[in-house]
Amino acid sequence: MALADTHLVTIPLVDEAPHSYVMSYSLERANSGAIIADDLDAPDDREREVFHFRAISDEADVTEYSTLNGMLSRYVSGGQLRVYRMYPANLSAWDADTNPNGYSDIVQLDASNMSLPWYNNGMTRFSFDLIGVAVR
Repeated sequence: MALADTHLVTIPLVDEAPHSYVMSYSLERANSGAIIADDLDAPDDREREVFHFRAISDEADVTEYSTLNGMLSRYVSGGQLRVYRMYPANLSAWDADTNPNGYSDIVQLDASNMSLPWYNNGMTRFSFDLIGVAVR
């Protein structure tokens, strides 16, 4: 079952690097002025997966380029992006143990601009990297 969504762009050339984790801690300032990380007794949800996708767009299509450019612009502006790894075969959420090929909802790891350099000399494909933290 495919999704009927005008905000969906299928990109056949995507590579996913092994995911990693980022953790958050609460910090305390001692009387000496030193900053101390609290114990690791923080809630379980303090750990987030970090995903890294490298992609090359499909042959330039004005509509698809405009849609993808809009999505990526919203993403770098703090928006959420859903990445399907095996669309349309797998439409359920990612899980490291039971569904490693499912989709991930991500937000940008570091606020920065995204560049879309041309991938080929004919300027019909461009490349981009997505590094995002999982949303729960």
